[in-house]
Amino acid sequence: MKHLWFKKKTFTALLIAAIFATGCGSGLDEEFVTTEDSLAGDSTIETDTMDAVIEDPVARTKTTANAATIIEDPALVTGAEANNMSESATKAVEDGHLAEEARLAEEARKQAEAEAASKAAAESAAAKAAEEARLAEEARLAEEARKQAEAEAASKAAAESAAAAQAAEEARLAEEARQSEEAAAQSASSQSGNTLSQVVALCSAERANEGLGALTMTAELNAVAAERAREITNYFSHTRPDGGSCFDLMDAYGVYYHAAGENIAAGQISPEEVVDSWMNSAGHRANIMHSGFNHAGVGCVYTNDEYVVYWVMVFTD
Repeated sequence: MKHLWFKKKTFTALLIAAIFATGCGSGLDEEFVTTEDSLAGDSTIETDTMDAVIEDPVARTKTTANAATIIEDPALVTGAEANNMSESATKAVEDGHLAEEARLAEEARKQAEAEAASKAAAESAAAKAAEEARLAEEARLAEEARKQAEAEAASKAAAESAAAAQAAEEARLAEEARQSEEAAAQSASSQSGNTLSQVVALCSAERANEGLGALTMTAELNAVAAERAREITNYFSHTRPDGGSCFDLMDAYGVYYHAAGENIAAGQISPEEVVDSWMNSAGHRANIMHSGFNHAGVGCVYTNDEYVVYWVMVFTD
């Protein structure tokens, strides 16, 4: 048997029309075979099925005769052809619709893919830009931290250098002070009684010119004068470096007095120069020529500064 392809509804309609119009017959199989090329559908029907419907020989004969009559009727042939043409047109339209739907679906798929790819590219670019920005920010912060660390290290080094310089300067000053003290001590110890006595002798000679008695030099007043001479190398004043009075040392050395005086000088290199300087200063001359003073002490310190020599002479009654 040949396999025929029809739409189920079309075949059923033709089969029913053939049965009711002519009855059953074997000629139905042949007539439908002749329309095989013009009909189309999605169901597979074997002619055996048709034969099974018309098993009665008598009915088969009638069918054959009637089928011949149907084929011979131009109106029926024209209607079948019209139905076939309508089915073909309907199928073509439906196929066109399906093709258009498939095309639109494909376009939608491609557009969706393109949009997805564009979105993925944009997200990738954004992620890359964000990562680059993060790395740039990290690099900036690292550079700032490095510069800050360098600045702090430089500041620390400068502070340490300044502290070291200050410590060195303090050490230098301390050493100079020590050397000055040693020089003063050596000067005091090396001073002969003749040098200190010369200052007292010169002052006594000036007093004699005015009819005043000579001054007597004492060891206690010499000690007071020597310490005061060391003090004025750093603070040239009748006020002591600690703010006390120059006469406080007399109490410290056990010197008792009712009246006292002090002369200081710097830069004179001999007893004659220092006495001459004092005699040309009213205040200093007054101490030398004070009628109430009978005792004196002299101190002399040599230094490395511009004045070289510092002098002190103290007086008591």
